[in-house]
Amino acid sequence: MDGTPVFAEAKCVVIHVVDKTTFRIHELVLHLALYAGSLNGEAIAAHVFKALDSLKTIDAGGNVTFEVKPTEWRATSLDRAKTNMKANRLVKGRCSVTPLDCYCLSHGYSGCGKKHEMVAGKKILKQFTKMVQHSLCAAHTFFAVTFGEQPKKTGGVRWGIELEMCEQVNRLGLTKLRDEYVAICERNKWSEESAKKQMALLNDPLTLCKGMVEIAAVVDVGTPLVSTCYLCESKAPMIFVVGEMISKMNTMYERGVDYYDYTELEKKAVEAAAIMTAMLQPLQASVDTAKIALVAAASTKECAQTALANFNSTNAVATDPPNRGRRGVQRHQDYRSMSNPNRRLDAIEVAATKESTKLENDLAAAVAVLTRKLEDLASVEEKLSAAKDGKPITK
Repeated sequence: MDGTPVFAEAKCVVIHVVDKTTFRIHELVLHLALYAGSLNGEAIAAHVFKALDSLKTIDAGGNVTFEVKPTEWRATSLDRAKTNMKANRLVKGRCSVTPLDCYCLSHGYSGCGKKHEMVAGKKILKQFTKMVQHSLCAAHTFFAVTFGEQPKKTGGVRWGIELEMCEQVNRLGLTKLRDEYVAICERNKWSEESAKKQMALLNDPLTLCKGMVEIAAVVDVGTPLVSTCYLCESKAPMIFVVGEMISKMNTMYERGVDYYDYTELEKKAVEAAAIMTAMLQPLQASVDTAKIALVAAASTKECAQTALANFNSTNAVATDPPNRGRRGVQRHQDYRSMSNPNRRLDAIEVAATKESTKLENDLAAAVAVLTRKLEDLASVEEKLSAAKDGKPITK
């Protein structure tokens, strides 16, 4: 049984019956029903018992000629959804033998895609999903017309949907999507709020580069998981196919991350590094200019300090107590005439000090910004380096 939240909740009960004489497996579709809302565990269990009762056949004499009893239940194939697991526990309560729980491998592998860590990538995917959420909206139609394919969106119940969306976004390219799709949607006010938020994300070079690398990493690492998910989904007995797929996955994990082919990650890392380098060039020019200005300010300050020191040495002689007579009066007059140059030199020193301090502060701020940008660039390059060194790249 399974449910799909599209226009209604669908519940279908399918059982496999084993013929005791020939050991052949027969698949029986017992019941299919649509519900307006989601069912809880108790309702699902009641639905199963009702489906089993519908198989009961009674002849004219009132005798039961055929039935499938819950006591003959031997195994259950299910995913790990809480409501289904609760319904399974309630069904077990009527069984004479505890049935074997066979958890679905496809559901298990499909969950891996949503466990990848994408900080910037998830923000970008979320806004794309909001833009094309409704199939009749203009943004959805424009995407299909522009790129010749239907847009993928996260949040669905179909297996591997998030990784499929990552593959589509990575293949089309974030910069292309921004310039040829999101910008036009924003200008025409299609999914207006989501388009504005998406443009804000993609116009930020740091978010753009991080999202680009994260999504590419998920595509490279997630593709084997999604392929395994789909290959393990079949109505036929899959013991040999599933065994082979599990063996391949075990081999992959035993070899570690070096086993992966990081084709997409390497391409996007190079592209992201080029974007960050171009962004940092104007900032580097500003830092160089600030350094030249600081050197000039330091030179001006040094000249002012030298002039002040020379004046102070002269002023020390002029401050001696004046002698009586004409010579003493002359010295006193010379001392008074030197007071104005002293004030002028003080003003020069103050102005030079202020200018030097301002340039030092401007340089410090520019260096701090450059340092942060270089760290961000290093984090982008680190993911590519980590892939080659055998370290986890999804962290």
